[in-house]
Amino acid sequence: MSFVVYDASTGNIVSFSNNDADASLYESPGYAVVTEVGDILSQIHLLYVVGGELISRPQHPCQIDTTTIMADGSDAVTLSGVLPNSMLILSHIDTGEEISGPISGTDTFTTTVVGRYKLRIKCWPYLDREEIIDAV
Repeated sequence: MSFVVYDASTGNIVSFSNNDADASLYESPGYAVVTEVGDILSQIHLLYVVGGELISRPQHPCQIDTTTIMADGSDAVTLSGVLPNSMLILSHIDTGEEISGPISGTDTFTTTVVGRYKLRIKCWPYLDREEIIDAV
């Protein structure tokens, strides 16, 4: 029997089994089990549980107006429609330097450092939004 164990308050899947284990052994306070889910291991990161049913995680609805900016401290990437409780993670691909923090609504990113940046927006249960930004 296949089953998933998920956080009952968020729907976040924390474990998956496709063997003959007893699913009831995995129940604990704050967690629940959905049984007979089929072979979903390859797409488990795309799913969560609502009302005891597996459903697809939605795309984060934010918009990013450009992926190339001048590294002059003025030209900017504008993010809009960012959901409340989102987290922005911005990494300089060449140096590995990373900054992160909460973000919502509309915000901008500027830089004076030339390079490629990975911009990621996280907000559960939405799929992470990722873009590569070139600062030239």
